[in-house]
This record gives sequence, C-alpha cells and structure tokens, in this order.
Amino acid sequence: APVTCLALSPDSNYLVTGSRDTTVLLWKIHKASSLTSSTVDQATNSNTPTSGSNSLTEKNRQPRIEGPIHVLRGHRREILCCSVSSDLGIVVSCSESSDLLVHSIRRGRLIRRLVGVEAHAVCLSPEGIILVWNKIERNLSTFSVNGVSIAKANLPLSGDVSCIEVSA
Repeated sequence: APVTCLALSPDSNYLVTGSRDTTVLLWKIHKASSLTSSTVDQATNSNTPTSGSNSLTEKNRQPRIEGPIHVLRGHRREILCCSVSSDLGIVVSCSESSDLLVHSIRRGRLIRRLVGVEAHAVCLSPEGIILVWNKIERNLSTFSVNGVSIAKANLPLSGDVSCIEVSA
C-alpha cells in the first residue's frame, strides 16, 4: 500500500512508515560501519589501484535498513501521521478514524489507545510528551505517554498546520 507518512527516530536507529492499508511499519536502521586505521592504511599504502578498495570501503560504510521488523496494527483507516522514539521505546500514530495509538518498539504490541483523541499530526518529545494537532478543532494538545491530557491551545482561524516537530 502507498506510504502516507514516515518518521525517523532522533538517533536515526528506527524508521516508521504509515500507509493507506491502516498499518504502521517499523524498520531498524543499522548504522554505517566505521573504518579502522588499519583499513585506511591498507587502502592508502597499497600498490594496487585504490578505486577497488574505495568502492569496497564505501559499500561497507553504507547504512542498512532491516525490516519491517514489526507491523503495527489497530487503526481502522488510513494512517495520517506517525512518530518514533528509540529512547522511549515507543511509536505513536494517528489515522482518519481518530484514536491515537501507542505501540512498543521492542515487541510491536499495542500499549495504549488514547480513545477519542482525534489527531491529524502527531509528534513525540524526548521527554515523552505527545504533541497532537487537530485540524477540525484547530488546536494543539499535549498528552503524557500514559494518555493523560496536559495542555491544549487553540490556534487562530488564519493559517494551517501541515507538519509538527519538537526540537531538542
């Protein structure tokens, strides 16, 4: 199914994608392997052309994506937005059917359903605060990962929000 949203964890260890088929996929990113000094020395001091060594070295340095490692389920309609935090060990997602879902990275299981929380965009802070945009009510809301409402702010009628992000 076509991807409707994607998000990368702040440490770049995980990627989540949401799709029209109501699923969220969790992918593991394996970072590029680092070069050791002996590998660099061999490549630079070798009598053979270095282009072969460099292409092999470059190939070994490329990150690799594994997965999907989990298929996260629970939504009834197209996924609108998703966010992931490897530090918190959770994925949050929202769909057209309302209800915000919180899944575990480790097992891919549904941890919590925030019933009645209609979200059109969602983002996780490093502290575990879920930031939610509701375009119909034109408000930003925050929740704890336990689903407790923290704050709500209405936005003026002019302008619109298409994406949200929390900076460190």
